[in-house]
Amino acid sequence: MSLSRTTSQAMTHKYWTLLELLCGYVAGMLMEVMFLFEIERKLLVCAGNHKLV
Repeated sequence: MSLSRTTSQAMTHKYWTLLELLCGYVAGMLMEVMFLFEIERKLLVCAGNHKLV
C-alpha cells in the first residue's frame, strides 16, 4: 500500500513539475511576443514620424 502511494506521489510530483515547466514556457513565449510587438509598434511610429517630416 505504501509503495503504490509513493509511486502516485512521485507521479504527481513529476506531473506538477512538467506543468510548471509548460507554464513557464508559455509565459516566456507570451512575454517574447509582447516584447516583439512593442518593438514593432515603436518602429512603425518612428517610420510614421519620418514620413511626416
